[in-house]
Amino acid sequence: MTTKDLAVLILAAGASTRMGSIKQLLPWKGQSMLGHVIQRAQKLESGSLVVVVGANADKIKAECIHYEAAYIENKQWQSGLGSSIACGIKALITRSAAWEAVLIILCDQPLFDASYFQKMISTFQDQGKKIVATRYGQKAGVPAIFGRMYFEELCLLEKEQGAKNIIDLNKKDVFSIDSHDRNLDVDTISEYTRLQKLEN
Repeated sequence: MTTKDLAVLILAAGASTRMGSIKQLLPWKGQSMLGHVIQRAQKLESGSLVVVVGANADKIKAECIHYEAAYIENKQWQSGLGSSIACGIKALITRSAAWEAVLIILCDQPLFDASYFQKMISTFQDQGKKIVATRYGQKAGVPAIFGRMYFEELCLLEKEQGAKNIIDLNKKDVFSIDSHDRNLDVDTISEYTRLQKLEN
């Protein structure tokens, strides 16, 4: 598999209710949080990159356009993360049925960089596993790469049932990589402030 056989899905449909503002658009290193993640993913030169938008759709779409990133709107975003994953995978399959794998990224984990994503891709190519996930403690989750054999299951996700469920149910197919604390999410202002201090 080459990077041209890989699709990238960035999840950015949440309403940021705990943040109190649109976290996708919060400043991060001279750009927005979402823009930062998009640009890191674009460095992979994958076959396709799609951002799933939902809450605050018009503002998030404008940000995608600014970074020349394709987007799909999940009209059912309020039902949960699973519906956004399913919406995004269906959009990618509509673009092409030839993808060998998909890399799923969250827009609120800005510490993951292109070199980490590239390491995931190389691991997927070398290990012969159908899922490469990020390990944090005793758990594994996204960012994660899923081989095409899991596309149908990803399309069936709904509500809050995320990709982690598929990882947990198929551990024999999973190779996990240590996140080294990159997996810190930005859900509240205090978390955002703490991450900014870590990066400065």
